[in-house]
Amino acid sequence: MIHQLSYQTTDLQLLPLQKAHATFIKLLLNTTGWLNNIGNRHVYTLNDAHRYIEKTEQIPAAYYWVIFHKQTQQCVGLNTMLKRNYLPHADIGFALLPQFMGKGIAYQSTQILLQKQLPIWGTIAGITLPANSPSINLLTKLGLVFKRSMQQDNEWLLVFETVNS
Repeated sequence: MIHQLSYQTTDLQLLPLQKAHATFIKLLLNTTGWLNNIGNRHVYTLNDAHRYIEKTEQIPAAYYWVIFHKQTQQCVGLNTMLKRNYLPHADIGFALLPQFMGKGIAYQSTQILLQKQLPIWGTIAGITLPANSPSINLLTKLGLVFKRSMQQDNEWLLVFETVNS
């Protein structure tokens, strides 16, 4: 449905996730924010990170981009587009290393993905835990609106969606 393309903003490059990003993935997936808000993916070694990346490549309708910050020349986060079986629309996701939060990076990277992907998908969802205020604030700032609460895998999630004009 979509091609795994790179995208750019003035400050960022969104690069398709590759095995060369294993060190970064190991770091990101073990941050407190990832563990608390997304969940433990049991990525503790570089081999685990390689397996995680390989697994993402096997999932139909799952797209992962590493957020590369041009000024610092560092990988700082991850954006995703996933078509989950329990949602009617593709879900956009984002995660950043803690030291890069609150700087507009997640907004900028997710906004370019929404801009490029919305014409393809029609409607895009965003899901988050009810206690994840930064995620709720970002989804709202991006123009997604709260649609409903739902329970999935014994967790309550808030579902936001883009508004079709």
